[in-house]
Amino acid sequence: GTALADAMDIARGGRFEEVPRRYPKGAWYTYDDETCDYGCMAVEYFYWGLTSVLGAQKDPGRLREIGHEWRANTKEKMRKTDKALYRLLTDPRFRIATRLPDGKYR
Repeated sequence: GTALADAMDIARGGRFEEVPRRYPKGAWYTYDDETCDYGCMAVEYFYWGLTSVLGAQKDPGRLREIGHEWRANTKEKMRKTDKALYRLLTDPRFRIATRLPDGKYR
């Protein structure tokens, strides 16, 4: 019932309380850890979305490593593919990070 859960249900191709046998064609978030409940899957979804928007998943070859569970691995793919999560992550009201941490802080 939250905006995050609603966005995740779109990304997964439906609402699944547990990992489905097979995700619908067109799903771009296909997390398959059966020990992870619905709330855990939402946290993973938030992680994949944020790290993709911030550029942490864009390196060459990264999609090959993570594509079995996440396919919107760049900011541009997020903007085009996962519009609902992209809007949440970039909405200034939520004050979500806009740059990857680099370990250098004032």
